[in-house]
Amino acid sequence: MEKLSPNWFIEGSIDAELKKYVMLAYLQQVEDDFEHFKLYPNLAELISHYRNLVGFKESKNLVQQNFPEILTSIDAQQFRLIYEKIVADDELMQEIMNIVNQSMMMMKHALNQGKDVYETLENRIKIEPIGIMPIYKNDGYLFLKTYSDKTTKVFQYHVSSFAQNTQEYRSINTQWVCDYEYSLTTHFEFIKQDLVKKNKFLPNPAAFAAHAEIEIPILESLLPIVKRKIIQYL
Repeated sequence: MEKLSPNWFIEGSIDAELKKYVMLAYLQQVEDDFEHFKLYPNLAELISHYRNLVGFKESKNLVQQNFPEILTSIDAQQFRLIYEKIVADDELMQEIMNIVNQSMMMMKHALNQGKDVYETLENRIKIEPIGIMPIYKNDGYLFLKTYSDKTTKVFQYHVSSFAQNTQEYRSINTQWVCDYEYSLTTHFEFIKQDLVKKNKFLPNPAAFAAHAEIEIPILESLLPIVKRKIIQYL
């Protein structure tokens, strides 16, 4: 899928009609992936593009509102002074704003579609802790399995914290470890015990199993949703 540059709307030819077709082509690919339950990275990128347009529009309005005015004439009959903004919308800026406004309108439908898909999938995913949970849960394993998949995919995770603008946030990083073929003996408890034997650095890890009740792409949807739910759980 061809990606959009963060500044796509002000790069190249500034033509609202041309940019409309660029956006249509991009959204067609995004919505097609949404229909196949592929959320990421499309949903995150779409949100980022939308926020870029909102930020550009707000910054432009802020500059215009706060830029000084100059006295251009005096209306003696109406007893008023006539001012003109030093920064005025020329034809180029008007065309850019046309692009921004029409693109934001077009993106809203895709954003709503992505939100609906996310909520649908989230409601069909069940997460449960495996075995005895340690006090320290920032390092551990995720066991992912879809409805009819014959393998359990194992990911090691690490949760870290960082501060930004006086607010504290948490992020989660994952790394694929291995796959276990499904059988009556390779249940989640067995997998956890086997991983403890193989990885002495995590003698008592936290472990969570995620079951998807429908077939969904693991890397594009299941794993990102599970990561977010784990952060909320912790």
